Amino acid sequence: MPTEHTTNQASNGPPTMIKLLAIVLNLYGIVRLVSGVFVVLLAVNIGIAGDGGPGTRATVLSLVPIGTAVVTFVVVYGLWSLAEWAWFLGLVLAGVQLLRAGMSLFGGEFVVYETAIFAALAALLWTNRRYFLNRDTRSTLSI
Repeated sequence: MPTEHTTNQASNGPPTMIKLLAIVLNLYGIVRLVSGVFVVLLAVNIGIAGDGGPGTRATVLSLVPIGTAVVTFVVVYGLWSLAEWAWFLGLVLAGVQLLRAGMSLFGGEFVVYETAIFAALAALLWTNRRYFLNRDTRSTLSI
């Protein structure tokens, strides 16, 4: 149990739950990056990337998972280093992905694991906002 003498001691970085979620988000980002690159390479190899039709749309739409992966990697870096901007960007990413998951219900493509990951991200960021927004707490952490 922490006493008044132990509460101000330096920690060893972000809490364990933030570390675990950062690892899961990193894996999610890798999957999104690979899937986006796969669609681009498939469209180029089949020769439909520049046809002006569905192949071009598939190529352009494959940039969405690639962009999501890049933003996810940035958020993971910020979460791991407890950067103040990571809290806001993580909440924005979680909100956009949860909105996308909710809208995908109408298209019949509901992805449960994405909903679980980003709901956990939003809840974890909201409940641990003191690590990101309180300058006194951040200055005592050894990053």
